[in-house]
Amino acid sequence: MQPFIRSFLTLTSISAAAFLFSGCFGHSHTHTDGETPLEHACEHIAGTPTAVTAASTDAGSPDVSKPHTPYSVQLIDFKANKGGMVKFVADESTDFIIFLSSAIPLKVRDAAGGDIDIEETITSGIDCAGIKAYHTVPLTQGTSYLEFGPTSETQVKMVIEEGEHGH
Repeated sequence: MQPFIRSFLTLTSISAAAFLFSGCFGHSHTHTDGETPLEHACEHIAGTPTAVTAASTDAGSPDVSKPHTPYSVQLIDFKANKGGMVKFVADESTDFIIFLSSAIPLKVRDAAGGDIDIEETITSGIDCAGIKAYHTVPLTQGTSYLEFGPTSETQVKMVIEEGEHGH
């Protein structure tokens, strides 16, 4: 094998390994020792978001399930104001924390349409400029729907993280 090709293949293999075992690739993501979910989400919400447009019903709701990913949700005309629905697919049953850039109304429902109680909502004393509210919600493995609004806001940025126990 030519030295140039051998070097190229070695660098390609190293780059691929670095990508797979670093940063925010699925649940292999590592947190800094002692980092809270809020601190972790604050780092992510400052990143470039994936843009999605909320839907008026469950059908057609955009998927916001990619771990450690900031989403910018464009809200639509909804219930005489702005709002909409997005879909989140939990890969396990656990508490998830929904971090939002605005303190707008949020409801969470399971795939059958049943309400899921939000365990905790925090809207003050948040030490992160990009996060104005967060909600802790117990989700079961599978699909849930997040309903935003009604609100006067036209968009909301969000990140969803697993609760304190980690990945």
